[in-house]
Amino acid sequence: MIWSKKKVKALVERYLQKHQPRRYRLAATEAVRDGSYWYVMVEPDKLNVRSYDYSVRLADTEEDIRDHEKNAPNLLLVPVLPVDPYDR
Repeated sequence: MIWSKKKVKALVERYLQKHQPRRYRLAATEAVRDGSYWYVMVEPDKLNVRSYDYSVRLADTEEDIRDHEKNAPNLLLVPVLPVDPYDR
């Protein structure tokens, strides 16, 4: 399969559903290809969430994709913190 940015983000979103926290939602916001790897930025929908609070969920999602998707792309899910509009 040829992986596009749209397909990679959709794949991550689908597998991320199983690992969503209760207090906030995580979303794949961007996918960037570098060589044979896709780096997918994952961001919470609320402020004041620390990346270590959800980095284990991202690792579990990566593992699920590797275990269940034949010909899965090489992925690294990257925790991204939302920008606080008052910090601008």
